[in-house]
Amino acid sequence: MKKESLNDGNVLVQWMSLPLYEKFKEAAEVRSFEKLRNAISYYINRTQFITKVYDMKCDRSVNNILNFLICGKNIPKDLEKRIDKSIQQAHKAAPNFVGKMKIEICSGNTFKEVKDQGVFCADPVDAVIFLTDLPENLQGWQREVKFFHELIKFCSNKKEPLLVMIADTGDDNSFKHLINMFNVFVTRTTLRKFSMSERLSKLQLWNLHWEDNNFLNMVGLLKSAYISTLDLKSLLN
Repeated sequence: MKKESLNDGNVLVQWMSLPLYEKFKEAAEVRSFEKLRNAISYYINRTQFITKVYDMKCDRSVNNILNFLICGKNIPKDLEKRIDKSIQQAHKAAPNFVGKMKIEICSGNTFKEVKDQGVFCADPVDAVIFLTDLPENLQGWQREVKFFHELIKFCSNKKEPLLVMIADTGDDNSFKHLINMFNVFVTRTTLRKFSMSERLSKLQLWNLHWEDNNFLNMVGLLKSAYISTLDLKSLLN
């Protein structure tokens, strides 16, 4: 990824964690271009470093098959097809890696409806990817957040899944929308469910970019989920 300013549109911020969010928030509050530039540099360097580490660890983790659940509130059929197609494309792009995960897509009006479908009854779910496609004005966010908080409560009570990711599939790929999404979903109610160390590692927000009939960064999201989950598993052993 090229090291360029956020303003020229060439730095596309695709993911957000609590540490990164706090860096951007501080830069905005004090209106410091230097702090903003430092936050962007942190994002770029972290992305480059993580990509190298992910690729290295993925090559070594031959026998680690992880179970992923992709779920959301009333996921539209066309979005479900997009996700499924993008996962197939990810298989083609990184067959040895994506083959190490079992991925199930499940939808419901409430999280209880998802849970009642038995997705947590068979093999343990290692990571949950929560899908949302809120519009630019965030209309309907209350219903989405209620679903998400039910998911978070379930995860914190069971101590699994180990990782929770939010995948924003909306058309607005702007940095402002990513920040607004983080504000909406990663609230005090959410953070209270995790210890301080868990807050830094368990919560991630990704913006999936739809282009050429495919979510282009699906491989990156799945790699992030896979390696982050492996790291969290290693802490428990």
